[in-house]
Amino acid sequence: AIRDQIAQPLGMDVEEAAAGMYRVINANMAHGVRQITVRRGLDPREFPMVVAGGAGALHACMIAEELEIPALLVPATASILCAMGMIFSDLQHDFVRSRIGPLSQIPPSELKGLIEDMALEGENQLVLEGISRDQMAHQVTLDLRYLKQYHEVTLPVSWDSAVRADVGAIAAAFHREHNRLYGYDLAGEGTELELINVRVRALGRTEKPSLPKVPEGTADPAGALKGFRQAFVPEEAAFASVPVYDGHRLLAGNEIAGPALVERRDTTIFLSAGFAARIDDHATCFLGRKEQDAGRQD
Repeated sequence: AIRDQIAQPLGMDVEEAAAGMYRVINANMAHGVRQITVRRGLDPREFPMVVAGGAGALHACMIAEELEIPALLVPATASILCAMGMIFSDLQHDFVRSRIGPLSQIPPSELKGLIEDMALEGENQLVLEGISRDQMAHQVTLDLRYLKQYHEVTLPVSWDSAVRADVGAIAAAFHREHNRLYGYDLAGEGTELELINVRVRALGRTEKPSLPKVPEGTADPAGALKGFRQAFVPEEAAFASVPVYDGHRLLAGNEIAGPALVERRDTTIFLSAGFAARIDDHATCFLGRKEQDAGRQD
């Protein structure tokens, strides 16, 4: 299919066409990561990226190169990370009440009543789900904006600040968050804040399972080496003979320098030439740039 539909019409060989497809896929995935970081005021260069999905680890190094992400984490459960997330997540119910008006003019008792009504509704739901009251918690957020502004900011606030309608504390937090998201605030102008929605999240703490551990080893991963095979190395734009490791035989402390492949039953981890990896005691694979010795990060 690649030969007939892409390579021949473009006058290139099959491997060159497939490599181009790989680059386009990586660029699209990097764009997706940029959308959910930079547009939310977060710099991807300041965070490690958790790699999920059965195919995620084949693209992760190239995404990191594109966005200058310093490190990658591939959990042992990467291909079923969503299911693991459900097992390790607390129960959660979200409630919202609209209350539009200048924040300073809303009676504290009214705001307190809205919050407590939603909190009680959440508690009743969690009780039905078998959560004891000592395992419950609540989070309050307010949808706020500057008066006459088009878009609002969802601002987490403390329970005490919310139920007391502490306008000063809420406004200070809003100015900081608005500045972080959009690069400016109107604190100096004394612009009024307008409340749009009041939100309460009711949390029910659940019992979490423990993760299995792998035995301790040395830095040498030779015990997990399966052999060598040809694999495409993007930095060299060519195929090369790379070591292939059995991901289920790797031990805690093993270190691997790219280019290399780590094969697991449910995924394959590709270490490009510029990356190195270290295995921790939960079989998580930490990937980092060789020049930063990131494979040895704690």
